[in-house]
This record gives sequence, C-alpha cells and structure tokens, in this order.
Amino acid sequence: MSTEDLELYAEDAKLGGKEADNILARLSLKADEYVEALREVEQARAALDRAERRARMIREEELPALMDEAKQTDVRTSSGLRVTLKEVIRASIPEARRAEALSWLESKGYGSVIKHVLTAEFGRGEGERAAQAAQALMSINVIPSEKRSVHPQTLAALIRELLEQGSDVPLELFGVHRQREAVVK
Repeated sequence: MSTEDLELYAEDAKLGGKEADNILARLSLKADEYVEALREVEQARAALDRAERRARMIREEELPALMDEAKQTDVRTSSGLRVTLKEVIRASIPEARRAEALSWLESKGYGSVIKHVLTAEFGRGEGERAAQAAQALMSINVIPSEKRSVHPQTLAALIRELLEQGSDVPLELFGVHRQREAVVK
C-alpha cells in the first residue's frame, strides 16, 4: 500500500465516509495523532527548560543582587513571601587532581567518604570464573582495577561542614564553587 493510498484512506476517515472503518485509515490517523503528541511533548519540554532557566537566573543572580543592593539577607515582601540568602557549595574533584584530593581527604581523616569501585573483566565463556571471582576475587589471581571517587553531594556536604568549622580547605583541589542563592518561602 502506497503513502498516497494511506492518505486517501485517512481523508475518507476524516470525512466520515464508509471507509472510516478501514483499519489503514484508522492507522494513518493514529500515526498522525502520535506525531502531534510528540510535537506537544517537545514543546512542553522546551517551555519547561525555559522556565527552569528563568527561575534559576532569578534565584541565583537577580534576587541575590537585589538583596545586596538593599543590604539585606532576610526580607519579608509586601505579599508575605520571605526571601533569605544562603550559600550553596558545589564540589567535584577534577580528574587531573583526583589522587592528590583523595590523599588529602585520607590524611585529614575523611577517607570514609571515598567510594571504591573494583572492576574485573572476563572473556566469553568465563561465566564460571566470574562467579568464583564474585566470591573470592583475589583467590583466583584476577587483578582488578580499582577506581576511587567521592560522590559530589557527599563531597559538597563535607566541604560545607569543614568551612563552617573554619577549617582550611584547598578549594581549587576539590573544584569548589561557592554560590549564593535566594530562598523564597
């Protein structure tokens, strides 16, 4: 069946002709409906993205700037909203400084925030060997690679706590980004 035939069936279905019961006409209409629904989803996603960017700009830049201009850290608006400023800490260890950063954490007694990921590769047909490795990895002479890391939220929480305590933290080592943002309730 050609595309032209499907279009004719669809046209019959739209006009309510006796071909409206034709499965191909119904299929064509449903496919059109699906494509329209996908367009609506993309439009909604784009609108959501714009709204989130706008809200982030107001929260992270515009409101803090106005609070600075007003020399305030806590304000109640005429509509009853409470606006306060808070500092948000974001941190992510740069790959080039991973070993140095992990060593710093361990030397300062914060090694417990470090996650360890062990990986072992097995070839085809080595399912039994892989099962053995799960029980006793080192006993079968499989040398795993180890990747150590700290989850960014865990790191940010630790850095925030250390800064609040007045500890000296090498901020560049941990890719720390300090940002003030407004909280509106």
